[in-house]
Order: sequence, then structure tokens, then C-alpha cells
Amino acid sequence: MTTTFIDWFQTLPPHMRAYWTIAIAASIVFLIQMTLTLLGLGDTDAGGDMGDFDTGGADISSVDGDTMDTGGAIQLFTITR
Repeated sequence: MTTTFIDWFQTLPPHMRAYWTIAIAASIVFLIQMTLTLLGLGDTDAGGDMGDFDTGGADISSVDGDTMDTGGAIQLFTITR
């Protein structure tokens, strides 16, 4: 007997359904983003000026760039093995 994706998905417990729904949706978004980037259409460097604003004493000039961006957030939810 062959099992379809819908049959398999319906046998999962609710927390696994939520996980797989998020993982599949994030994987689709990641594939679209990767394709657009490879085609040169996904450039997100707007190059705009943020202006001058007061940070309340926090020194943000020493941020090293290791913060999570949109691509990192999408990769966090993609299916990996």
C-alpha cells in the first residue's frame, strides 16, 4: 500500500505538524530567495542613509556584523539533515 503525503501528515502528532508546516514554508521561501539571489534579483543592499539619531549612550559603532539577518532567520527554519 502506498502512503501519500497527506496520509503521512495526518498521522503526525500536532506538534510535529506545526514543525513540518513551518519547516516546509521556510524552505520554500529560502529556495525562492536563493534562486533570486543567484539570478541577481535578490540584492537587499539598499545603500540608504539611516540619518543621525541618538542611541541613548550605547556605542553601536563596534557592532561586528554577526547579527542575524533575514537569510539567517530563514535558514534557521529550513529542513536540514
